[in-house]
Amino acid sequence: MWGPEKTAKESWKLYASKSGVVYVKNYLTANKRVKIRSIWDNVGYLTEKATLEVKEIYGEKVFETPKPLTLIEHLVECCVDERGLVLDFFAGTGTTAHATENVNAADGGLRRVVLVEQNVPTPGTHIARTMGFGSLSDLTRHRLQYIQKQRPDYQFDVLDWTAETAMGSA
Repeated sequence: MWGPEKTAKESWKLYASKSGVVYVKNYLTANKRVKIRSIWDNVGYLTEKATLEVKEIYGEKVFETPKPLTLIEHLVECCVDERGLVLDFFAGTGTTAHATENVNAADGGLRRVVLVEQNVPTPGTHIARTMGFGSLSDLTRHRLQYIQKQRPDYQFDVLDWTAETAMGSA
């Protein structure tokens, strides 16, 4: 399967069983040699954990389906190069940006994140609306500001893209 160049470069991934069969093991990184878990069973991945995180940041459960920070951090660690770009088309409360920033802080990475969230109004009776979050994108922006308060060197830009903006650029 592998030529001489690939074998020389990635031989550390090879494993020989007791019966002499050679397998390729996929590790988290070349340095750590930690096998990626195939079952995501960490208690930090539970929805309840995500709800507590959202309450800590926003004061209330302002989003129905938050994702646990630990889960997204592990996905970023496993799947994104230290200089990679993360794209999240359903940004919600901005967990992906927060997780990526935490991973960057931990390993010195320079990953960047592009978040996309609709600027649709929050329902009139929803707790987020009563707390002053007029749109879904307001929730995302709040999380980015929260990250910036924790890490003043954290930078982000917000681009308001509307149909009028698109028409004006044509």
